[in-house]
Amino acid sequence: MRKQKPAFLVATSFLLLLVLHSATQAAPRPSESFVAVDTAPDFDRVRDYDLLHTVLDLSFDWDQRAVEGTVTHRLAPLRAGLLELHFDQHRLEFKRILVDGQEVEWRTDGDTLTVYPGSPLTQGREVEVAIDYRAVKPAEGLYWVIPDRDYPDRPYQIWTQGEMEENHFWFPCYDNPNERMTSEQIITVESKYTVIGNGEIVEKRDNGDGTTTWHYRMDTPHVPYLTSLVIGVYEVYESEWDGIPILSYVRPDAVDLAQRSFGETAEMMRIYSESIGIRYPYPAYRQVEVENFLWGGMENIGATTLTWRTLHDEDAHEVQRSEGLVSHEIAHQWWGDLVTTKNWANIWLNEGFATYFEVVYWNQAVGPDRGAWNLYADLRSYLRSDSGYRRPMVTRYYEDSNDMFDGVAYAKGGQILHMLRQQLGDDLFWKAINLYGERHRADVAETAGFREAVADVSGMPMDLFFDQWVHRGGHPEFSVSWEFISDSNLVHLTLKQTQTTDDLTPLFDVEADVDLTGDGWSKNFSVTCDATEQHFYFEVPERPLMKEFDRDEKLIKELKESKPSKEFEYQLRNSPSVISRCRAASALGQEGNETSVPALGDALFDADEFWGARGEAAMALGALDVPEARAVLLEALDISIGRIRIKVVEALRHYDDEEVLKRLREVTLKDRVPQVAAMAATSTAFTKTEGAEKILINALKRDSWRDEVRRAALRGFRQQKEEERIPLVTDYIRPGVYIETRQDAIGTLGILGAALDDDNPERRKIRLHLEDLLEDPLTQIRRSAVRALGSLGEHEAIPALRKVIRSDEHRWIKSAATEAIEGIHTGEGRKRALGDFEQDIDRLQRSNEEIKRNLKQLQKRLNPEKEEASSTNEEGR
Repeated sequence: MRKQKPAFLVATSFLLLLVLHSATQAAPRPSESFVAVDTAPDFDRVRDYDLLHTVLDLSFDWDQRAVEGTVTHRLAPLRAGLLELHFDQHRLEFKRILVDGQEVEWRTDGDTLTVYPGSPLTQGREVEVAIDYRAVKPAEGLYWVIPDRDYPDRPYQIWTQGEMEENHFWFPCYDNPNERMTSEQIITVESKYTVIGNGEIVEKRDNGDGTTTWHYRMDTPHVPYLTSLVIGVYEVYESEWDGIPILSYVRPDAVDLAQRSFGETAEMMRIYSESIGIRYPYPAYRQVEVENFLWGGMENIGATTLTWRTLHDEDAHEVQRSEGLVSHEIAHQWWGDLVTTKNWANIWLNEGFATYFEVVYWNQAVGPDRGAWNLYADLRSYLRSDSGYRRPMVTRYYEDSNDMFDGVAYAKGGQILHMLRQQLGDDLFWKAINLYGERHRADVAETAGFREAVADVSGMPMDLFFDQWVHRGGHPEFSVSWEFISDSNLVHLTLKQTQTTDDLTPLFDVEADVDLTGDGWSKNFSVTCDATEQHFYFEVPERPLMKEFDRDEKLIKELKESKPSKEFEYQLRNSPSVISRCRAASALGQEGNETSVPALGDALFDADEFWGARGEAAMALGALDVPEARAVLLEALDISIGRIRIKVVEALRHYDDEEVLKRLREVTLKDRVPQVAAMAATSTAFTKTEGAEKILINALKRDSWRDEVRRAALRGFRQQKEEERIPLVTDYIRPGVYIETRQDAIGTLGILGAALDDDNPERRKIRLHLEDLLEDPLTQIRRSAVRALGSLGEHEAIPALRKVIRSDEHRWIKSAATEAIEGIHTGEGRKRALGDFEQDIDRLQRSNEEIKRNLKQLQKRLNPEKEEASSTNEEGR
């Protein structure tokens, strides 16, 4: 039996929870579309001991997919008389446990391993707990890549993924971010394999029996989820910065691609080290690509794991760049590794910081337009998140820690740092960043620690800033209108905040720039925005040619601006801010005035203009939907820059005629840049012109990087929704097909089935095909099949989905099955499958997690009696 904690400890913990609960109750809750009203706050886990050092001494059995060996934890009790030590584990097999060399009793209860040291432990006195164990086919945390009959060319690899709390699936540990320890890894493998671990290589020993033992040691304390391993056959692309080795591991047949993906890493390390004022803090930096990785990358301490998809050829490189991903993950080596969020409530301290440091890299390495473009993209990413639900940046109200890894934590988090930099100025901002990093070096942190660093450096009270932007939700929605009073040469600005205000979303109190430009003159003003409606008057020499509100995007905001088209055209040509020029292009597209075609066409063909703004001009021409704009877009198909051409073919989806279809066919089947060809296939899917479906069928025959063109064609059939395409799509769900292509085909099959009449026998055939895939060995395929069954909407699929909830080991798949059942009960899954795909077929294909979560919460409110609410959400990084 598990022994009781001392009464005084129970009372103390209860009082602490009361205090924390009271404090949390005062903070605004997220919207109900983010978290159910009855969800309790997630408080920090109570620690019984201080974990000091962890040693993993392991070997691997490829045939059994098993890891076996000993994990040794050195720890110090935080209180006297401790009689139990608790570790997290999931279905691990334990053989023997020693405490300070003496074998002791232990037991497992659910996902907890309890070790009984035999006598009360002394507070602060270090003890060693050595656990002999075995893990067979871990459901999460450690993944095996092994070639088989269907995928004979797949490499042999083992890789781990610990965030959020998944390392306890492959070794017993304290699996929570509010603890740090140093670590060692002693890994024995066949000598043909390379092992990539955390820290520096202490020893690489040839055992004389065909095996080699790799010994890594990380002397910087880190949270448990950052412990990682990768095993595989690799070659190394080497570089260095200031004596620090940078080792990029790629499979042998991809060595010639490595420089394209990783060649800028040293420059990133330099920029970050010099900007932060803290030199890269580990003995080396390793980054390794792995097959079938679940996310883009993971910032394990000193050893980032990346998706193999970051490797690409020269043609794909025109659109698919690695610098964003690589710069994000190396930024995490400071923000997420050296300083780590203490809990998931403050995850923006990891993800928002790394997101903003992408901008820091682009600004210095490429130029301010590229950095501003990233900011603009991040703003739109955040606004998409906010349109589905609203939450404070920091909140303890969430159903699963996965939910916190969203557009708020990443994109808004980065935007907040940019706003803070504009408010403080560069000198104070970087001093505050440095002080925060030094104060919390090799430690965990919360937002209060960052706020205090900013306040201490600047001497400013930061309460209002952090209250508005971090501890509340939303953003100002500005309505701006202008008037020129010629009698007095005054510009009259009417400024309104139109957002709905409540406990969650305030009436914002911010400073904003107003820039007025005329012939040979310009004036800048600063205004305080702190009321529902305000009027400002600015004296100018004459009627301005350009009037801009917050042109440099210093504020997170939505902006609706009333100005004549001619003024937006002038802004498009003359604003010094690339974001302001993009906003002008977008406004002209929304106004729908064909007289703006020449100005937009000039911007699109301006060779001196930044490519992002040229792409915005293309999209505006598409939105105009007039013959003059169509002609410009067709001409622009000859632009040589792939990142512009992809926006041109996307914009052409608004035009539906034989000439457009002919040109889209040429691009789909012949364009050398695979992403451009794929976008052309996607645009083709929207046309109603005869022959569009034939183009998609021909596109299925085209091989391309990552199967981009074939996958786009399969997604395109969702728009066509023709029953005749079902056998063709079904052929691509079979094992042996490229995995992401299978995923797209599975999703399309569910949507095509949803469009059929209920009594159509094809619906049953589709359901059976999808149910067969619920046993597929690949996690991604099982999850896609579960989602497709939700789209299909057949009640007959519920027993199979219930079986998934009972028997599938992976939490994400259980969660997806729960949501699918809810969608079938309410009909929402099928409604969504048959919804308005013309808004964004690619976004739907990616199964936008934020919208899905919004749907989940709506279903819960509509169907509180459903018993399938026990599974966790599935999203990760």
